[in-house]
Amino acid sequence: MAWLYKRGGKWWIGWRINGQQFLESTNETDRAAAKKRLEQLDRLAAAQRAGALTEDFYRAATGKQIQRGTVSKFCDDWLAESEGVTTPSTMNKYRQVVREFCEHIGAEKNGTLLEDITAEHVSGFLNEKRQRLAPGTIKGYRRILSSIFLLAQNRGLIKGNPVALAKERGKHADDAVARKRPFTLAELKTLHDKAEPFWQFMIVVGYHTGQSMGDIITMRRNAVDLEQGRITMHRRKTGKQVIIPIGPTVRALLIGNWPKDKDGYFWPDQAARYLRAGSSSFSQEFYELLASAGLVQTRDEKKKSAGKGRDTKRAATILGFHNIRHTFVTHLKISGAVDSVAKELAGHGSSAMSAVYTHLPADTLTKAINLLPEFTTKVEKSEVA
Repeated sequence: MAWLYKRGGKWWIGWRINGQQFLESTNETDRAAAKKRLEQLDRLAAAQRAGALTEDFYRAATGKQIQRGTVSKFCDDWLAESEGVTTPSTMNKYRQVVREFCEHIGAEKNGTLLEDITAEHVSGFLNEKRQRLAPGTIKGYRRILSSIFLLAQNRGLIKGNPVALAKERGKHADDAVARKRPFTLAELKTLHDKAEPFWQFMIVVGYHTGQSMGDIITMRRNAVDLEQGRITMHRRKTGKQVIIPIGPTVRALLIGNWPKDKDGYFWPDQAARYLRAGSSSFSQEFYELLASAGLVQTRDEKKKSAGKGRDTKRAATILGFHNIRHTFVTHLKISGAVDSVAKELAGHGSSAMSAVYTHLPADTLTKAINLLPEFTTKVEKSEVA
């Protein structure tokens, strides 16, 4: 949402697009006249959030046309930006994945635009590689591609990350199914007790809201309405708006980490890292936390037990942060929430499901959140300073 402020005797408007701040003078000394410009921007912003008027919104807000970048150009720029902060061996892998993906889609030959890449392009590429590469290698390919398109999404060049929407198949898909078992409350408490403050925040908010890791890391203060007692966000993967009532545990935690800037992130350093490079490093950190809690093997133990050869069968049960989301849904149902309430709060992206549960009363959702059992110590009441 845009905002008005006065500077040098005239009214100015400030707004953000994909994290970038813009400031513009209205050249008005009368607040009422300046407010009309502000209302126009707010209407365009609402249309943009609904998936309409994206180019009109950008042009009206910045005075510039959206630059339609090609896949080849953006990948080259991404490699150049990565050069100074990435080891030589990793850069070699980045170049290999970029080269092979661009060859697969004919990016150079066809001048393929970023916005034209679909989940089917990604799935086709990974399925082709899956015929001759080990599952772990495919996972690495997927992670690198996801980082590239996530950056394009964060810069407003594309609406969504096609890698996140690409279907997973074969052994890797089997592993994904195996990961969907919920944590027990005892496991969550062990993780919470061993975690650093950032991961304690992630675990508690993840359990009490059911949102994905990236959505929580990049959550801003303006997504939280303490007066109404709710968090409103658009899921990064599907774009679906989710409204989650804030229970007392999360409320206290949010207040304790309250950003000074109304558009600020709760964890700015981590948010910047996620927006630049994606989820990989965070997933690795969470794996180390799981290992310290004895819930998975350490990486050294995993290598020893995996046997030799690239095609060795992977372990059947793999835990990760996404299991907390599954825990959220499972415990909602255990606490008596009907299936439609669980789906609404989790923000599942299926349009068929959405038609059934998108108009549930707020008090029904709030009741479901407040029925979740606790695993941390008693929450102390506090307020924003």
